[in-house]
Amino acid sequence: MSLDVVNKLGRYDFQGGASNHPSPRLPHYYGEASVEHERCSAHGAAALADVMAAPVPDDDDHGGCPASFKAACMESKHTGPGNCDITGMLGGTCSHGAPVAGTFIDLDTSENFTYYLLCMLSTIAAALDAGKNIGDIYIDFGCKLKKTWARYVDTLEEREEITSELAHELSQVRVLVDWLHANTHDLKCQLENRGRFTTGAHAATVVGEMTEQLWAMTKRLGNIVRYFGKAQRRDWVEGRLHSITGRTRVNIVRLLDKKFKDTQGLKNYSAAAARVADLEAARTSFLEHMKRLKLRPDNQPTEMEYVRLLVLVKELTNLNRHGAWMAVVSPELTFSLMGNVKGVEEANRKLKQLEVDLGIRRSSRWEPTTAAFQDHLKKLKEREIRR
Repeated sequence: MSLDVVNKLGRYDFQGGASNHPSPRLPHYYGEASVEHERCSAHGAAALADVMAAPVPDDDDHGGCPASFKAACMESKHTGPGNCDITGMLGGTCSHGAPVAGTFIDLDTSENFTYYLLCMLSTIAAALDAGKNIGDIYIDFGCKLKKTWARYVDTLEEREEITSELAHELSQVRVLVDWLHANTHDLKCQLENRGRFTTGAHAATVVGEMTEQLWAMTKRLGNIVRYFGKAQRRDWVEGRLHSITGRTRVNIVRLLDKKFKDTQGLKNYSAAAARVADLEAARTSFLEHMKRLKLRPDNQPTEMEYVRLLVLVKELTNLNRHGAWMAVVSPELTFSLMGNVKGVEEANRKLKQLEVDLGIRRSSRWEPTTAAFQDHLKKLKEREIRR
């Protein structure tokens, strides 16, 4: 899942006053996290120190990464374009780009850690209740947030607001940095936190920029939304997200259908080009043919390996022979040629041992013009093609 904030979907204060403050009618993408944040804000306890119920260490927003992010703020600041009571919106998407229900929160301050903590807690808990596992969460400043997330989970467990089993599941979720924003981090941070370099399920195949693409789909009407009433704005966001979800699902089905048809077409074309009527029979025949081509076990000496070593020794020897003038043209080649000297010695040692195993005298070493050399060279080429 990917989480991010957009500031263009805010709302100017004192808009829609004539509508007598109706309630939103489409509650789906705004969930428990939004309700919890509104409750904290109403009691003046939406700051990170209030949510953590303890002073926040100074190093909680560092995470070992020297990169600086304006969005990676621990404390809340009431900022926004003009007089806005809603300065933006936090939301999340799955790896396919579809909005995730329950992850959206309206911001009444600048972007900060509190919104992300509340969103992650409710979303992961809801996924576990449904028997699902989120696994990885991509955030622009994930390297800075993951340390605070770990402390937040420990705090909830100490206050007995969550069970130890839930705390364990929450601690297993990895907070990673998406690919695009990770380019601004130093190498150490990228190796530790970038999804592309992280082992595990789907981490290396998920871009992590899905939420950025979602915000791009809402950009056109962003300036108009600022003049909506709160309920109208919320319903518009819900409707727009529902539309995007439906379109994403349709596109996924169309893509899978196209890939299936392309694969079937390629399969039929290959069979027709090879004049194969029964693909299963052709497969069985090919496997039997491959078994017959394997003359002896891989750990036994073969004539093909002997021919390969003959060719290798010849090419390395010629390279070293012309190395003097090549090094003058390109000094960098000097280091490569120095390594080739040891390569020739090693290849010659293996060649002599193989001649002993195969019973080939050095005086009768195979030459490129001999029939045996040409025959096994052809087999060697066929083996490389099959690989």
